[in-house]
Amino acid sequence: IAPRYEDFGPEGRWKHGLFSCFSVFCNSLFWMSCCCTPLLYGQLMTRMKLDGIGLEDREQHGKNTFITVAILFAAYLIFSEVPFIPLIFFIYMLIIFTRTRGAIRRRFRIPATTCTCCNGGAEDCCCALWCNCCTGIQMARHTHNEGRYYYKPCSPTGLPSYAPELVRYEDPTITPEETATTTNYGTEMGGDSAAGAGRKVLVV
Repeated sequence: IAPRYEDFGPEGRWKHGLFSCFSVFCNSLFWMSCCCTPLLYGQLMTRMKLDGIGLEDREQHGKNTFITVAILFAAYLIFSEVPFIPLIFFIYMLIIFTRTRGAIRRRFRIPATTCTCCNGGAEDCCCALWCNCCTGIQMARHTHNEGRYYYKPCSPTGLPSYAPELVRYEDPTITPEETATTTNYGTEMGGDSAAGAGRKVLVV
């Protein structure tokens, strides 16, 4: 069952501007992005089912991505005084930030507007380098309906368990009968969050 259109942002353009981040100033999403930026990107990578280096993860479906990023972030905080560790972590963050934005742009067919070279990769890199907090908030708000599924800082995806999946890969164990009878992706706010429990992953 495909997610409803309004569960995510539109295709072809961003739902919110890059500097609309201050409209969620009182939301935990804003402070997660400002204070724990790598963790927010780990959540976005999990939503997009990317692996720990920002590449498509068709085997694990991004299940270990958030914890991988969290461990590396914690290691950086502990060993930040060690020579070259800050530089190595900075390069790693720049790579995954750039790849995550590129993956979301491709998923929603959003063209680069300011720098189109490298298929928009240059723009993704610039946003990751100069505006990673605002960019993270923009992507987070585009990849879920914030009125229906509130942001959860401690979730691997930043979303409730019953929120619809943004990226789904084919599960070879699913039979046509299971595909026809698979339940919906959960209920709206205030409903039974267990409605989507135990579901199998389907192809969009």
